[in-house]
Amino acid sequence: MTALHAAVQKEGHLDVVVALIEQGAQVDARTAKVHPPPLF
Repeated sequence: MTALHAAVQKEGHLDVVVALIEQGAQVDARTAKVHPPPLF
């Protein structure tokens, strides 16, 4: 699980999601079960 996966799963952390993406987080990273992060 990436930091982006964790931030997306927690309600109210949109600012963290945005900051991670702005800093270059891989939005297409997949978990061990091949699930991409659910972006909104």
